[in-house]
Amino acid sequence: WSTTASAPNSPDARATRASPSARLATEPVKIIRPPANRPRTGCIAGAAVGNYMDTQKKDLEKVLAPEVGAGAINIAKVDQNNLLITMTAQTAFDFDSAAIKPGFHGTLDKIANVLVRYGKTHLTVVGHTDNVGTHQYNQSLSERRALAVNDYLRGKGVIPQRLASLGQGETAPRASNVTEDGRRLNRRVEIIVEPIVSQAEGQSGG
Repeated sequence: WSTTASAPNSPDARATRASPSARLATEPVKIIRPPANRPRTGCIAGAAVGNYMDTQKKDLEKVLAPEVGAGAINIAKVDQNNLLITMTAQTAFDFDSAAIKPGFHGTLDKIANVLVRYGKTHLTVVGHTDNVGTHQYNQSLSERRALAVNDYLRGKGVIPQRLASLGQGETAPRASNVTEDGRRLNRRVEIIVEPIVSQAEGQSGG
């Protein structure tokens, strides 16, 4: 991935280099559903789903403890049994760029290692921006950043059938875009981790 030169109307052009210690917002997050026809690469029996995802969350929190402590990564359980891994854009990318920072590779390696071990999940990588710049530009940047993370995970052993990526541009902010702190929180990439539950579960006769 090549680095795109900053432009006055780009989403990152007016950003300041804030410390990664700024905490991620904790407002409720709307989960983006992946396509229903995605391949099923393995299934979890319904009764075991909660424990499987809780154990995965604990393993992620363990290996990512430094990043979580610095506010660069947030790991949350959402929608009952889904996990949401959120990384700040300024931690993973240079301004106005879809090239992952070399210094962030180690963090993505940790994430990939856990995701490979917990193979009975679907992963959707979602890119977001603030509202600085045009809608079209922000949409494109969010898509390219999500795809960069998607491709990196593939390169570390996550099978393609488990992965999808999409960009939401400026349409799903976590905080107000009025302040730089809010815009910094909105410039992010998320990995939604969803368990693949056995189709037989819940299909009893009536």
